[in-house]
Amino acid sequence: MNIKPLLLSALCAFPLFAEPVIPFFQKSPAVDGVISSGEYEQAATFTLKKIKGRGEPTNATTVYFGRDKDNIYVAYDCKEKDMANIRAQFKTPEERDNNIFNDDCIEFQFDPWNAPDRKEAIRQFIVNSNGILYDALGPDRWKDWDVAVKTSKSANGWQVELAVPILSVCGYPPTGAELWRLNLARNSPRLKEP
Repeated sequence: MNIKPLLLSALCAFPLFAEPVIPFFQKSPAVDGVISSGEYEQAATFTLKKIKGRGEPTNATTVYFGRDKDNIYVAYDCKEKDMANIRAQFKTPEERDNNIFNDDCIEFQFDPWNAPDRKEAIRQFIVNSNGILYDALGPDRWKDWDVAVKTSKSANGWQVELAVPILSVCGYPPTGAELWRLNLARNSPRLKEP
């Protein structure tokens, strides 16, 4: 999977490289599963597209992310035309680290070492619409971080908010000029849209 590098910087107004910068929040978002108006006003925003030129996805997804001194915040607004049929077989916190990726889910991959050839450097976070988390360090699905995750559902979609603790996930305190790699994705297996 191609992971796009992003520059982490508290000085988000002037990026040092031609890569997106992870903005620093003056006021941290509340991780409650609801993307409130103005909450991600300072965030970087992306609309997800299908990979490899396969056209537009069936359902739109907007991703917001930013950070404060302690956490990286990632929020997904997943529009959905058929909420009655989304796949969400995992429902309880005890099902953490099961095959959540077989459900309709979002995925956030994070490489704090910018090492695309080292799969063991990737921190992976997958969340289904029920808020059940799969987190892994490379192939080790039993590595768990203290990630705050909340989701909400409505008639026309679902939302996910994550707060990923920077120090424990990175293993070092950021200084403001790190080059990290991120991959932001939404998977809809029932629609065959990875």
